[in-house]
Amino acid sequence: MKIIINKDTLFSLSSSPRIDILKLLNGQQRTLGELAKMASLSRANTYYHLKKLIDCDLVIPIETGNIWIYYKLTERGKHLIQPDEGDHIVFMIATGLISYSVGVILVANILSLPRLAASSLFPVLNPYLYSQLIIGAVLVIIGIVIIFKSFCYRFNSFSFH
Repeated sequence: MKIIINKDTLFSLSSSPRIDILKLLNGQQRTLGELAKMASLSRANTYYHLKKLIDCDLVIPIETGNIWIYYKLTERGKHLIQPDEGDHIVFMIATGLISYSVGVILVANILSLPRLAASSLFPVLNPYLYSQLIIGAVLVIIGIVIIFKSFCYRFNSFSFH
């Protein structure tokens, strides 16, 4: 399943009580009272967090014929808590691409500065710019390693007969 994380979902996942609620709902549906007790939160606070999770389609309420309302994870919520193997690969490739891109931007920024001497590769830089160059180079290397490892893992997971 392809999971698209928008701004609202990212905001919902930025709260540790909401993450705890998602973990508690993993595997079985629970009532508000059960969630509040297990998460050590007040009922009002638990309801607030549940409402945020419902709004971003990670949890759905299930109304029964009696007064109890149960809450359970949606398919999207299940995939966030228990991602498929393919979800890990996509996340790793995206992380590698972001790291590589930021590193390239940092290094290109340094290399695009006007040079004071025609014979030197790098202009005279202050310590901040040297650290920016080092961080950029490290991010490029990390990005390449992550992308390479992701593709190797993906390639090794195929079986050839």
